[in-house]
Amino acid sequence: MAVFWMDLEDYMVGLFRTAMGTGSAYTTLKAQTINKRIWADMFEWPLWTLPAVAVSCYQVSYDATEHMGTNSKRYTRTYKCAASGLVSGVVNYEAATVIDTVTDAVKEFYERMEAVLRTNTFTVQSAGIIAGSARITQGYIDVIRYPNDDNASIKRFGVAHFLYDVIAKG
Repeated sequence: MAVFWMDLEDYMVGLFRTAMGTGSAYTTLKAQTINKRIWADMFEWPLWTLPAVAVSCYQVSYDATEHMGTNSKRYTRTYKCAASGLVSGVVNYEAATVIDTVTDAVKEFYERMEAVLRTNTFTVQSAGIIAGSARITQGYIDVIRYPNDDNASIKRFGVAHFLYDVIAKG
């Protein structure tokens, strides 16, 4: 049985793999792990090969004012989706010369992820549902300490996070 949510996630994984993965045209920050585990917590992230991208659809709302189709009522659906990019590095402001290998990298990774979402048409069709383009609703960047490290640790994750909608009809 085709499940649109899963097919949409698989489609997004494919988009990021093509645009940012190991076979992409980029020479740096190629995503090594691309998966459907956006809600994994930071204790799972160290197990991934970074840089990484994780995607998921987590909510759907319906416009019930649509018309009847041949066999059932036709709806416009809004799929709430998220994508996170993860890079790793160090931040040490106490060194004689400040060391920060994360901040610029996560900003660059963010821009690449935004381009994937902004420039693709999301031509997903599954289970009688047809998707349209992604509409980014929110994005942010954060730099966080590795889990289980002590306060003196300089290891960090850079996190680029997007929330976006995919409008689909079916």
